[in-house]
Amino acid sequence: GPQPAPDAPPPPPPFCPFTSRQQVGHFLYILDRENRQVLVVNSNRFTVLDSIRLSDPVAMTISPSLGLVAVANFASSTVSFINSDPRSAAFNTVIAETRVDEGPSKIAWQPDGEAICVLSKMSNSLTILSGADFSPQSTVTGGLNSPFDIAVTQRYVTTGNTSGVYYAYILNANGDIAVYESGPSGVNG
Repeated sequence: GPQPAPDAPPPPPPFCPFTSRQQVGHFLYILDRENRQVLVVNSNRFTVLDSIRLSDPVAMTISPSLGLVAVANFASSTVSFINSDPRSAAFNTVIAETRVDEGPSKIAWQPDGEAICVLSKMSNSLTILSGADFSPQSTVTGGLNSPFDIAVTQRYVTTGNTSGVYYAYILNANGDIAVYESGPSGVNG
């Protein structure tokens, strides 16, 4: 027999966070070590938009402002900085390169943007680069034994810990964790 009329659909919600995609700045950076490049991919269509050739990329991190990508190059012992701001004339180009200790293998950008921490497994070292001009600020070797991963905190100023320092937690190959503590007020520890 005849079906009853369906109920009226509910009104659309005022905001649908999961039904629309980001329209501006929709870029993914993918490290392709085998082909010695970083691929720039459209995050909506997953198509390759650009490729950036590097000497031997092994790890990368993005700045808190999302305007720069830092890539550790193992063979050349350098960190390349790629402009990732789509409004810039230098978009998707290497704008700077900094030499670090032999064999950089991991890299992390400090969440406040003030430092880039580069682990060099071959030389058992941590190099701290300035987030402003990418210059080396200090190199630490104590307590490192084939370090292979790193996590960095924000500078503690207004939380329960008001020490004014940030920490880098480094995982060594033997399972130990080394802790780097910066100095207060922009001074490296």
